[in-house]
Amino acid sequence: MSKVVFLTTAISRCGWNSWLKNEKDFDGMMINHGITHISANIPKEHNQSLINLKKCKSWDDYASQLRSSKPDWLLINMYSMDYDYCVIASKIAKKLFPEIKIVVGGIHPSVMPDECLEIDEFDYIFKGEGEVTLPELIKDNGHGFDRFIVGVAPDLDKLPYENRDIYPDYADITDIMPLPTDDMYPPYVDIISARGCPYSCTFCAPSEQMVFGKKVRQRSLQHVLGELNMLYKRYRFNTLTIHDDMFTLKKDYIMEFCDMIEMLGWNIKFQCQSRADFVAKNPDIIKRMREVGLNLINIGFESGSQKILDFYKKGTKVEDNYECARILHENGIHIFYNVMFCAPTETKEDMLMTSKLIKDTFIPKFDHLSPSVFTPIPGSYLFDYCIKEKLIEINYHLQYVRYFDSGRKIRGTDYESAAEIVKDLYKWMYERKDVTP
Repeated sequence: MSKVVFLTTAISRCGWNSWLKNEKDFDGMMINHGITHISANIPKEHNQSLINLKKCKSWDDYASQLRSSKPDWLLINMYSMDYDYCVIASKIAKKLFPEIKIVVGGIHPSVMPDECLEIDEFDYIFKGEGEVTLPELIKDNGHGFDRFIVGVAPDLDKLPYENRDIYPDYADITDIMPLPTDDMYPPYVDIISARGCPYSCTFCAPSEQMVFGKKVRQRSLQHVLGELNMLYKRYRFNTLTIHDDMFTLKKDYIMEFCDMIEMLGWNIKFQCQSRADFVAKNPDIIKRMREVGLNLINIGFESGSQKILDFYKKGTKVEDNYECARILHENGIHIFYNVMFCAPTETKEDMLMTSKLIKDTFIPKFDHLSPSVFTPIPGSYLFDYCIKEKLIEINYHLQYVRYFDSGRKIRGTDYESAAEIVKDLYKWMYERKDVTP
């Protein structure tokens, strides 16, 4: 039997000692679904636990938890912005336990394996999905495995449901998670029903394909229903989030899902992610989703400039953005507006078009605005573009956070105008805070 410790290092935005401390901080309460999925597939004879850096006060506190755990294996899920934290955590672990085996997996090792291979403390660098291959690595104590491992993609319907118990305070999350609208109520749970994305937006793709492959894999509705029933029995949840990149990918699947929710009679609210063009072209499906509880939908509008949408290869039109907002508001559905400023080639005029889109369609006190700064994320087409054009100004991994206070990302972009435009948007929202649909 081995002692296996998972480590979640996602403190790049929230900071130390942030776990469940701020009821308005969604990031500070998010569990890592990669960890809960893999934990469920590790045989029960292995002793499992989790060290959550968001619960630690300092590196000394982390080291103290390591000493108490005495792990044989340290499994680290790594995002690009948390790379430096992962390196520090690994060095501390190796100093305390020289024989410990450290595995790094997740999006960054999958898209930037060479960078991870440079770190001596990383014993194994994992690309892709870990549910099948990682338990084999632990069972065989690493024998017969190369340092760089490509995981076998699992059949999603044959996987056990996520082990949320690896987070000992998961029940607390369900009760205090900050919900985005006044008519959503705890308890709250979230699930993932599919892996992968079929689109080729240049700010994201093809990074996800490097992890999950080129084809979107979707769990059967029977498998999803089994998980929802289990969660409902345990938590009696009132609000559900479906974290798929594009939950509305298959129309028949969505309509069957709606029938299933209606049949269960739970009277829950749920939220998911879709695209402006899907909503614009399928108002009947949106209406049906609303009938069974769809309360908020996350839309990547990205820009009000067609030039920038085309540069992103988004595959949508500005007209789709307007029509999408109209349809969702007509059905009383809140919108989580994702927009992005400061892309390569973007001018102040392009940014003002995005501002106009928001002011024309956004309803303060009803919708939610999420403005971000374009960031050349490793593994994306635009990361390669920015490297080729020598645009990147990112000097350390923490700058991969996509917020305005995280530093400049690329050369030749008018960050000052973008900041003023966003400031003006929030002023405009405040002045219209009592406007409702």
